Amino acid sequence: MPIKENDDSKHKSESVDFGFSVAIGGFNQLQGDALNSALASYKTRIIDSITTKSGDLTRQSIDIQQGLAAEAHHVGSFNIEAAAKGQLNHTATLDVGRVNDPVADIRVHTPDGSHDYQVKFYKDGDSTAGALSPKKYDTVGKVVPSDQVEGVKKAASRRADKAEGNRPEVAESYKDTAAKATDKISSNDGKNIQSTSLERKGQGSAEELTKEAKKNGEGPNYRDTARVRAEFNSMQYRNAAQSGALTGASFAAVGELYSFMTSNEPMTKERCMEAAQDIVFSALKGSARAVAVTSVQHLGQLMADAAAEAAAKTAAKAAGGAAAKAGASSLGGTIGQQLTKGRSRLIRSVTLNLGLNNPAGVETLLKVTVN
Repeated sequence: MPIKENDDSKHKSESVDFGFSVAIGGFNQLQGDALNSALASYKTRIIDSITTKSGDLTRQSIDIQQGLAAEAHHVGSFNIEAAAKGQLNHTATLDVGRVNDPVADIRVHTPDGSHDYQVKFYKDGDSTAGALSPKKYDTVGKVVPSDQVEGVKKAASRRADKAEGNRPEVAESYKDTAAKATDKISSNDGKNIQSTSLERKGQGSAEELTKEAKKNGEGPNYRDTARVRAEFNSMQYRNAAQSGALTGASFAAVGELYSFMTSNEPMTKERCMEAAQDIVFSALKGSARAVAVTSVQHLGQLMADAAAEAAAKTAAKAAGGAAAKAGASSLGGTIGQQLTKGRSRLIRSVTLNLGLNNPAGVETLLKVTVN
């Protein structure tokens, strides 16, 4: 009887471990899908901001278009940064309840409530300060180009001093602008989620986003995608590691999968996860599975990113339909090669994410061959 009780306990424990690992994997997938959706929506929002309902580019001036693109950027980047931190209950939207709202351009939703922002991207700090200082804007946050923040604050303070004597209400609104002017929207809570700043002109600016979208006919990719991916992976590794200690077995299992993925056979994410079932679940027990499953999913995303990158390069080089078709047909077989080329980046990422200090050891554990 005691033996049977021990066996029952063992099976029950393994069942709980397996279920926990599946739960971790499911939650990881939910977070990963949210991040991918936010990155895709960023592109869509930028192009939509300068496109009419009929699908044509608007005929508005570049000054107006870049202001609209800036609104889309701050909403899109906030949602990306929130997803990268796993904070799926923090979102920003351009839908503030009614069309062409006279006060709010952006609304941020958090578990603590919501708050609004007005965005102005005028030609200089003085013009932007003036546009942001009607009294109706005193109830919302005020977003300006990052290269104008100080100029807006100084101009608003100067205007406040000038109006102080005979127009006290106007002076108060200018003081409000001087105090609130910022280059980001924020969650305004302990999560510290913010959009990324944006200049009016120059590299990576609102003007550049607008011109790129008009030239290519689609929204540009989020400029900080690589950083966001790294931070997201690090967050998921930390969460998985909390379920138990890292073991050599977890590295070995992921290494087997990596070898599978870097072969030159045609690959899909589905085949990747089939390999995870065969390799990871059979090689590991207990909480170490959570870390391994997280690694598997990150490698799967790396494979998808490599495929997308290869597809983009193929499309750019294709001179006609035949070339594009040839590129597409060869894509599956080159995914492994794309991953192998990214070997050093992957090793550095795993080393940092897992808090290790021996990249060479990680390379050995992952069974990556040095060329």
